[in-house]
Amino acid sequence: MNPEFLRHVWLEINPHRLIAMPVVLALIFSLAYSINDNNLGLPIARTALWVFAAIGLLWGTRVASDSVAEEIREKTWDTQMMSAMAPWSMTWGKLLGSTVYIWYGSILCLLVFAINAEYSSIAILTKALIIATCAAIFCQAFGMLISLLAVRNRTAIRTSITLLAQLLGLMYLFPFLTHLFRDKGEVFWFGIEWSWIDFGLLSLGLAAAWTVIGVYRLTATILQIRTTPLAWLIFSLIVAGYCAGFGWNESEIKQRPTVIISSISFAAFCALSYIAAFTDRRDTIELRRFFFVIKQRNWKRASEQTPYWTASYLLALFTAVIIFFGFNTELPINKMYKFLLGHCLPASLLVARDIGILYYFSLAPNPKRAVSATIFYLTCLYGLLPALFTAIDLHLGRIAVLPVMGDHIIGSIIIALIHVIIAWWLVIQRWRRSSSI
Repeated sequence: MNPEFLRHVWLEINPHRLIAMPVVLALIFSLAYSINDNNLGLPIARTALWVFAAIGLLWGTRVASDSVAEEIREKTWDTQMMSAMAPWSMTWGKLLGSTVYIWYGSILCLLVFAINAEYSSIAILTKALIIATCAAIFCQAFGMLISLLAVRNRTAIRTSITLLAQLLGLMYLFPFLTHLFRDKGEVFWFGIEWSWIDFGLLSLGLAAAWTVIGVYRLTATILQIRTTPLAWLIFSLIVAGYCAGFGWNESEIKQRPTVIISSISFAAFCALSYIAAFTDRRDTIELRRFFFVIKQRNWKRASEQTPYWTASYLLALFTAVIIFFGFNTELPINKMYKFLLGHCLPASLLVARDIGILYYFSLAPNPKRAVSATIFYLTCLYGLLPALFTAIDLHLGRIAVLPVMGDHIIGSIIIALIHVIIAWWLVIQRWRRSSSI
């Protein structure tokens, strides 16, 4: 047996807790039974589902996130990192072991749900149970992922970040949970009509699997096992494809399928580039390792030291180039959509500039406020300064700080490229000063 899993089982399970969970759940379901005029069926099934959400999603996310924080507080984390346990064994042992009591209550709720749910077939009921299980795995793994990111980046595990992770997870899961009792086709994805249960099974299955993979990859990184951005590259392609499915509009897809799908994919790649850049390590040591293996022409090690954001950013830049050279102004697309497509390439350059600004502050002597400083300056560049120049009717000033607002695409590309050169020149200068110390 997995020693990490067994350790958590001994810590989490005792006779008192084994008795308390079914007693409390029995009281909740008895109350729901009384409120619904002593009737079983759908009302009890809905109650069981929402109690499952409270236990498996909310409580489970907090417990999974706190399991890492408790290891650090009790000063046992470093000992575990020095053990001979493999990354995958530690991943599932810690993820499932820390939430074993949560799953005890969650399974009881799912049993009550299965007995009282009124589905037309066993197959649909099975899909609903798998969806609920995937939702809990996704939330719990997401909470642990946030904590592991803080550990890898050597920052404090904050309660506010955990609450934000819960909020983001619930925002994604809420539509699936509220429509879990509907099996009619209501979702159009890639032009195909999907039932909420089938689409939820696909969506939450992918979300749960990739979140667990993320926990595994972070655990491997913390254990000093080298990894490449290949998994992040595949994840970026899957996310882009998932998002592009919602933009598959039958009236426009016949005219220009490549442009429509590419534009949605471009937005997804840019968002993932920001996420990877803000969550990755950006200190001087990481850059020294990267440039050292480049000088040694050790390309295998160089791929292992390459920041993850470069994979999704190269996809964004490649997609922007395809849109730029494949864009046809004679297509009957509305002006706003045409404007957005035409400015994908300068927008991709601004993403590189923004990441350069983040690296500039991350290489400062005191980089603790690098993220907040970057967000402040990006707010000025994207919001305050363009609004000020618009208010005083200075069009050139607005284009100078926000090139995508220009009417001429080539001019916007040149200005954005100047922004990139300035930002990364400042990064190089700061890195040289920090390296010489």
